[in-house]
Amino acid sequence: MIHFIQHGLVDRHSHFFGETLGYLEASKKMNLPIQVWTHTKCEPEIVSKLNAQAIFPHIPDALFESDPLSSELTSYLIFGGAFASTLAKFLSPVVKSDDWVFIAYASQNEAYAVAIWLQSLPTGQRPRVILFCHRPELIWKIDSRRDKVSGNASFWRFAGQLLTRIGVQDRVKILAPDPRLLQFIAWASGLKTQKTGLASPYFLPVSEALTQKKQFDIGFMGEFRPERGRDLMLTLIADIDKKRPGFEFLLQVHHAHQKDEAISALREMGFNGRVTILPGKVDPEVFVKHITQTRLMVLPYFPDRYRLRSSGVLSECTAYGTPCVVPAQTWLSDQVETGAAAGTVFEKWTLESIAQATFEAIDQIEPLTHQAALKAADWREKNCARDVLKHLN
Repeated sequence: MIHFIQHGLVDRHSHFFGETLGYLEASKKMNLPIQVWTHTKCEPEIVSKLNAQAIFPHIPDALFESDPLSSELTSYLIFGGAFASTLAKFLSPVVKSDDWVFIAYASQNEAYAVAIWLQSLPTGQRPRVILFCHRPELIWKIDSRRDKVSGNASFWRFAGQLLTRIGVQDRVKILAPDPRLLQFIAWASGLKTQKTGLASPYFLPVSEALTQKKQFDIGFMGEFRPERGRDLMLTLIADIDKKRPGFEFLLQVHHAHQKDEAISALREMGFNGRVTILPGKVDPEVFVKHITQTRLMVLPYFPDRYRLRSSGVLSECTAYGTPCVVPAQTWLSDQVETGAAAGTVFEKWTLESIAQATFEAIDQIEPLTHQAALKAADWREKNCARDVLKHLN
């Protein structure tokens, strides 16, 4: 049995929902029984659709105080304690030693919680555990060349030592898409690690995705957050349109009121071009449809936050044959520069650098689109739930 924990799953507007569907489909094809466990506020229709149990009180990365001196420790203790208590209440009565507990979005907090929980179980009942880490800890600093990581590693070290003391270190495995991230976590925790692809969901076959009519020239899709370049996007749209008028833009924002605010801001910048703004929460199928209808996706992400952090948006764009503009010296640029994905790279997180990389991509959009089409099927093969579940051995 796989006890699949997706404690960030609340609604359909996130990677959590689509990925969970992918894991359910893959586990069925692989004849692996699975039980999904979600956040307590997960929408009832999702709970019903997934036959899930909504039990976890906190989402990944939940913050419990703003004091920078103690916030990391506070989150570690409060989150870890609550997560461990939830596991003890709901999973302890049903879990067996040959089961897997798969935590789809994990960090040092979940690792600590797992250690506390496993310690409370009888030795013969302790299951095997997968911790899937998509990003480094938020407080860590990674230099621009990505060969040095600074920050407090004691939280991972403590969790790893506790797991070792109770003799389950060989039953806990950490997965991550970035090898540098794995290397640092392995050093800090002493736990087993293994590189894996992402578990991106695919709602359209490659053949259908590649034949979609293109309605948008340049898109900005994904969550409308500061580290994803939110504060640069509108200025970038206005600047590109001023220098080369005529493009059709696509922009996704979080809330309905942000649509009107974005339009007003663009007008104040002198923008008179064409832009479609997609507001609010959208279903995964709608998100995918817009990706396939866009010639070029621009991901103006803040490089420091994505040095060792993977991107679901890049994964989906690559799987659907859409080239991307991405930041240099990041996991995203690794995919472009190694030929796994198609696109161009901007060297600095500035308006000028991102605009230049965007124009470079536009000027070679036909060959880039051809490259993207050739890479789509291979990307899906290496970045899917089925491939991730192969690590359960």
